[in-house]
Amino acid sequence: SYDMRSPKLYVGRRVVVVGQGQSALESAALLHEAGAEVEIILRRPAIKILSGRDRLRNSPLAKLVYPPGEVGPPGLNWIIELPDLFRTMPAGIQQWIMSHLSPVGSAWLRPRLTEVRDTPGRLIVSATESAGRLQLLLDDHSKREVDHVVLGTGYKVDIDRTPVLSSALK
Repeated sequence: SYDMRSPKLYVGRRVVVVGQGQSALESAALLHEAGAEVEIILRRPAIKILSGRDRLRNSPLAKLVYPPGEVGPPGLNWIIELPDLFRTMPAGIQQWIMSHLSPVGSAWLRPRLTEVRDTPGRLIVSATESAGRLQLLLDDHSKREVDHVVLGTGYKVDIDRTPVLSSALK
């Protein structure tokens, strides 16, 4: 998903998005809105989307419960919003928090994904290229023929690929 610069490049193309977190779901929404035929494939039995602040929209509690970024479940969302706070916590607490964060989408994505097909509880077991298209085989033996696959499966930081830092600083 990091390398997907312009969803408009995928107009009229069949795209599978692999993943179930914010990056995957947001990529799927953007691709769909740009005119691609999109399918989300995920391991979980269902896409998980936060209920969001809409439940408390008119309550003064909304700003206390939900930070501006609206990422993560209530309670943990403020820790995500304030990474300096997280860094001050003991390693054991940091590990506990990380173990309780799972891939999830923000509530504002829900209406943007209503027309996007999702295939939950599946794994892609093979991908082969044929005539400029990808042939995907899923673990239930079903097949997909697509033009592109977007992996929204998490990030591994590679400081050498960060263009904003000088090579001396890297």
